[in-house]
Amino acid sequence: MCKIIGIEDLAANALITLLEDSGEQKVSFEQIIRYGNTIREKYDTTFDDYVVLIFSGERVTSFIRDYSDYFEIQYDGGKKYIAIKSDLEMPEIIKYLRETFRSRLPIDLLYSFTCQEALDSLAA
Repeated sequence: MCKIIGIEDLAANALITLLEDSGEQKVSFEQIIRYGNTIREKYDTTFDDYVVLIFSGERVTSFIRDYSDYFEIQYDGGKKYIAIKSDLEMPEIIKYLRETFRSRLPIDLLYSFTCQEALDSLAA
């Protein structure tokens, strides 16, 4: 059975990792794409199944609108980022992201989101 991964899961899980590892509060679209492709490749080669990534302008807009209390789009040096709003407390936002976006993942997807290859793909 095909698994679908949307921008909301990619961005939120990338931000969990970046926040916990380096305190970075934003993730570029290039990082998200690289992260998603690594997750897809890891999942497809590890499990007898495949992943489809949903990453469209409409989905990005919906994600930012649906979670506007937490996220915003930022531009820096010609790059576009999804960023955590600066007025939020980091321990609380990490807890929220984990409860909302990581705890509901099936174990096979969680493995793919947190494998070393996926984590390495987030390096800027």
